[in-house]
Amino acid sequence: MTTVAEDRELIKEVVMETIQHSPQPLFQAPSLTAANYDHKYEIEIRERIVRVEEKLSRQQELMQLGFEQMEKRFEQMEKRFEQMEKRFEQMQKTMDERFKQIDQRFEQMQKTMDERFEAMQLQMDKRFEAMQKAMNERFEQMDKRFERADQRFTELSKRIDRFMFWSMGLTAAAMFIVYRLTA
Repeated sequence: MTTVAEDRELIKEVVMETIQHSPQPLFQAPSLTAANYDHKYEIEIRERIVRVEEKLSRQQELMQLGFEQMEKRFEQMEKRFEQMEKRFEQMQKTMDERFKQIDQRFEQMQKTMDERFEAMQLQMDKRFEAMQKAMNERFEQMDKRFERADQRFTELSKRIDRFMFWSMGLTAAAMFIVYRLTA
């Protein structure tokens, strides 16, 4: 009986003989010839191209998502501007109504003054001097009222001017921010 070591030696000899007598080596590493190298390089280039195309498509998806988000932001800003426009229109309407009320008050005052003047003309002969003093006092009161009304108008005008400056400033700032966000 043969031992395991002898069997191994026998197998080793047979394999070595077979390898030596074969025309082409059995376990030969592929040689790096120019054709093999070009083929390997071409495969690597194709793999890189595929990866670049995948990254470009992902980048395009991200850009599309960014554009959609910017479109949503623009729509929101448009809605805000529309709301501001409505507020301005509503304020303009209320101001117009107030001015109409003031005009009506002036017309009412004018009518009452005309009625008083007509009544005074009927009694002018009897009480001319007394009525002249009373009229002077009334005109002074009216002047004070007009001065107060004029003062209110100037204050209202100043408030409106400040409001318009602030509104214009906020609008310009919002437009600048939107421009900066989109840039």
